[in-house]
Amino acid sequence: MSVVVLDDGPIGGGQTARTTAHLSNVLTYRYHELEQMHGEEGAKLVAQSHTTAINTIEAIATQENINCDLERLDYEF
Repeated sequence: MSVVVLDDGPIGGGQTARTTAHLSNVLTYRYHELEQMHGEEGAKLVAQSHTTAINTIEAIATQENINCDLERLDYEF
């Protein structure tokens, strides 16, 4: 299998260098801020889109038997 990683700048730089490759519904803007900017329905769509993206990545990794150490973690705050 071949993979191409596109990054704006040096290899392994940019966001690639600053992230831990985690998938999360925790965003830069809090949901109450998103609701103020985009309304209740807009904030719900943001949450749903992130959840769908995470679920899709997990489904593809499972279906394609991709050994990527994907693990779901539950955190209590």
